[in-house]
Amino acid sequence: MPSVSITHIDGFLDQDVWFPVKYGGKIYYIGYQPINPIDNTSCIVIDINTKDVYFIDVRDSEAYNARTRLIEYTLKGHKVVFRVVYGLSGTNKIRCSEVTVDLDAMTGSWISVWEAQDTDFPSGVNFNKGQVLSRKLILGALPDKPYIWYIDGRTGEIEDKWDTGFGSYNPRISGKAIALGGGLKVLCGRHLSGDPHYVLDVYAKTISSIANSEVDNDSPDPLILNPLYTNSKLLFPSTSCHVVDGLANIVWFDEDFNLLGKTDMSVIYSSCKTDGGTLLGLTPDGYIAMLVQINDNHRNYASEWTLRYLEIDPTDWSIKRNDILYRSTDSNNRPLCIGQAHAYGDRLGLPIVDRENKKVYMTSSWIIDGNKKGAFLEFDISDIDIDEWNMFNWLI
Repeated sequence: MPSVSITHIDGFLDQDVWFPVKYGGKIYYIGYQPINPIDNTSCIVIDINTKDVYFIDVRDSEAYNARTRLIEYTLKGHKVVFRVVYGLSGTNKIRCSEVTVDLDAMTGSWISVWEAQDTDFPSGVNFNKGQVLSRKLILGALPDKPYIWYIDGRTGEIEDKWDTGFGSYNPRISGKAIALGGGLKVLCGRHLSGDPHYVLDVYAKTISSIANSEVDNDSPDPLILNPLYTNSKLLFPSTSCHVVDGLANIVWFDEDFNLLGKTDMSVIYSSCKTDGGTLLGLTPDGYIAMLVQINDNHRNYASEWTLRYLEIDPTDWSIKRNDILYRSTDSNNRPLCIGQAHAYGDRLGLPIVDRENKKVYMTSSWIIDGNKKGAFLEFDISDIDIDEWNMFNWLI
């Protein structure tokens, strides 16, 4: 059975942006948020082998909160340079910053690249419902707003603002995008319990529902779970974790966003919530291998929080294997949401998968002695046979 090793980290809160770099024979996992309300530490660098942790203060004191999206990053010699976008506090603006981290000195700096504002941005922008699809195209979406903002990630120009007709039930834009029928289409949800999933045609500016694609009695959130892309399959899963006492099944779509089926999660809990995780690939039997966090209710109302290894049969979407790797019944010591394929995650915030040594590395927000902190997770999957690895992970 797989196992998990958990390293708690003081000062690490809930960075949305995570990406790996290889430098000096080491692999570092770099996380960023513009401001950390606990201790003003905004950047974290983790050596995945030694578990050494470095905190780098590159905070933006004008940032509204931790919610962030990664535009791009590159390694230049011993320095990592990346651009991020986030909301500002007390004003209807968003900002793109360029952050530089020196991996030799473990120091950093940042500069503002551009700012953008709109009359329909609130005073204090919570930039957590949209996605960066490319360095040229950011699709902005905000809580309780019906709009999708089309923003040029290079210049900050707001090229368009489109009203989805969702009212105060804001769209949730995932990074699950495909070029289809001469256009670009993205899997979306709406913050409304019992709603189906939607497909956004980005350039036609239309949004259409997918019949019978409800997760059950929760609001669909396709930001949760990463796509599955192997030599033989491309699948898009989705689920939810928002409505108290509501059941959220896992819903599966094909490469054209056609509904394939649903995994009945009520066989685990009647109000089951999948609160982040990753799809590892396909087993020799053709089953979908997954590492996930599953709670018996909304994370703040649950009585049981678990980390699990699942195998799903894509012929009928049933659960064929269900191993509990970690369980907590203590609300003061438990995970919040693992990995970055969760309700607030960035599309590039994927786990690191070491195929040779059969290790999976990811981060998690964590409650420790009643305080919100963080954790670095190392999963040992040495006894799991993966026949086709999922390319929607950071593979090493």
